[in-house]
Amino acid sequence: MENYQNNILIAIGLNSTILTVWFLTNAFFEYFKYLNFIFKDYNEEIKKQYIYFTDFLSKKQDFLSKLFSCPFCIGLWSSAIISICILNIWFTGVIYIASLLIFFSMKKLCCS
Repeated sequence: MENYQNNILIAIGLNSTILTVWFLTNAFFEYFKYLNFIFKDYNEEIKKQYIYFTDFLSKKQDFLSKLFSCPFCIGLWSSAIISICILNIWFTGVIYIASLLIFFSMKKLCCS
């Protein structure tokens, strides 16, 4: 049982970190810019006003942009993937809820 508890805590921490880095930083954009991937629309947008990459994606109207700019969607899919890799699929709900609570607490602390 102790092994499950440690793995659940690791999975929650990993998923919370993924959500925090994805939604509260521009790390994704910066790394891809370093690798010479260019997002012309986003580069033009940040010259006007600074916004996070996920906020920029949420303005677009296609399905994938909406999916990648939704913390609930990314949180669910990353919870499922992490749960399958570390534990099993039945722990997805626990990982999802706990990591969302941590993420939104971090967002409130950092961005308010």
